[in-house]
Amino acid sequence: MADTAANIAWLLEGDVSIQYQVYRDLLGVEREDLRKRIEHEGTNPF
Repeated sequence: MADTAANIAWLLEGDVSIQYQVYRDLLGVEREDLRKRIEHEGTNPF
């Protein structure tokens, strides 16, 4: 479990697109604020 938490923490330090996907796909949390930031900051804009 500690490895999983460490990996998630590491992913959340990355690009806003990755942060959004981690929250949505791995943690089951929809973060609209991150989604909006992707339009301006992300490497994979919608």
